[in-house]
Amino acid sequence: MIGNAVTAVGAGVITAAASSTAAAVVAPERRGRALAFGLGGLTLATALGMPLGTLIGGAGWQLTLSAVAGVGVLAALGVAAGLPRAELPAASLADRLRPLGQARVPALLAVTSLVVLGAYTLYTYVVPALRGATGGSEPLSSLVLPAMGAGTPAGTLAAGRLVDRRDPAGVLTGALLVAVPALALTPVAVRGLASALVWAVVWGVTVGMVVVPQQHRLLALGPTSAPVLLGLTSSALYPDVALGGRLGGLAQESFGLAPAALGPLGAAVTALAPLWHLTTARDKSGDGGERPRDTPLPWMRSKSSSPTPSARPCGSGTCS
Repeated sequence: MIGNAVTAVGAGVITAAASSTAAAVVAPERRGRALAFGLGGLTLATALGMPLGTLIGGAGWQLTLSAVAGVGVLAALGVAAGLPRAELPAASLADRLRPLGQARVPALLAVTSLVVLGAYTLYTYVVPALRGATGGSEPLSSLVLPAMGAGTPAGTLAAGRLVDRRDPAGVLTGALLVAVPALALTPVAVRGLASALVWAVVWGVTVGMVVVPQQHRLLALGPTSAPVLLGLTSSALYPDVALGGRLGGLAQESFGLAPAALGPLGAAVTALAPLWHLTTARDKSGDGGERPRDTPLPWMRSKSSSPTPSARPCGSGTCS
């Protein structure tokens, strides 16, 4: 149990540090793509890690954990050798936590939470939901799930490019306006294999497009607090994954909903996200608004520049 807790803490730290560092080491006009690249790597690693872990686990759990540790060592060497140096301006803990008092920060986090909650209301039970298309066949399920898995990082990368060119709030609005009907149409889409494949890709893309615009907007609200704000984004996801699964389970137990019917329920939850999002996108009072997209983050510097006395180096992406 202690080992699991330590591993979970490490994973949470890495996610926030990787996102904030990715945004810091690129030019402002490429910030969205950098965020998407980091998040896309996390998505791809999750998609590949589960089947690889199952495969390696056949030889014993010790080998699985040793493989995880070995990959971690390789990643640490890669960070030390190839990651450009980033710095944060010297600031007190109170200064870094100050953006949390802005009304728009919890509002942005709430939008992300609603999307994840709605998505996992169905996704937790997506295999039984696909029975109409797969007939319960594991090979056919293994065909649809990778289609969804491919759609998610594709949506993430697309969102990164779009937020570098357009208003991140508009990118998020477009993704949400597609995600809601995609979920609502689940019972119809999963009746046949071909329609289920198309549905899986579309839904995967829309889910993948949500987080990057939100990260971009949080960075604009509190540039010096990037690790804290992006860490909150990651922290908000995990409880919503669990709550979404619980909501889907209660709907089946209490109301007798079929797994595929969880799609409209998830759509109803997700529909709250664009309503809340459009309200927060219009209301920028009390927080000073968002910084222009071409404004460099305060800890960005080129590889050739030297540290200044007022900055703390973040050699591995984590800052205190």
